[in-house]
Amino acid sequence: MHHICFTTRMTKELGQILIIYNPAAQNGKAVDASDLYRTFLKKQGIPFTDYLTKGVDDTKYIHSIFEQNTFTKIAVIGGDGTLNLAINALPTLSIPIVLIPAGTGNDLAKMLYQQVDLDAIFKRSTASDFSTRSIDVWKCNKQRFINVFGVGFDGELAYAMSGKKYWLPSFLKYWIEIAKHIFTYKS
Repeated sequence: MHHICFTTRMTKELGQILIIYNPAAQNGKAVDASDLYRTFLKKQGIPFTDYLTKGVDDTKYIHSIFEQNTFTKIAVIGGDGTLNLAINALPTLSIPIVLIPAGTGNDLAKMLYQQVDLDAIFKRSTASDFSTRSIDVWKCNKQRFINVFGVGFDGELAYAMSGKKYWLPSFLKYWIEIAKHIFTYKS
């Protein structure tokens, strides 16, 4: 088990921030949030590096970015899936992470921040004094995970949904897969 620190209030030593975001999260909502965050950082004069997830070989690219830069904070813009990608691709979990909610449910962000207010989260991520909150990161089958772990029927649903494109809202995707699997799933 590892621990990961999330910036919940503010930051003492502010240097370059690595921004990791998924352009597909919440049907493009992460792109809008990323644009707002980059504009905010530019106004503050804070250096940052963008990394748009590719979905393939992210670990290799993120490691090469770390070899070329020194980061004092990671900003993950997206939902639980983007956060999962980040914690599996980062070479170290010792750098505080700012979770900027732009996913479907934003459950972890709601737990961390109580309310999902982007302006307040942006300000917390760059203030001169901060506190962090440690959260457990677990590992199964050589993959780190945080917040959610599904096995059995739930794991089968998640596997069936991965990579599929739906025109319906995200919460309906889950119900469609439940209906499909309820009679065919074998434990």
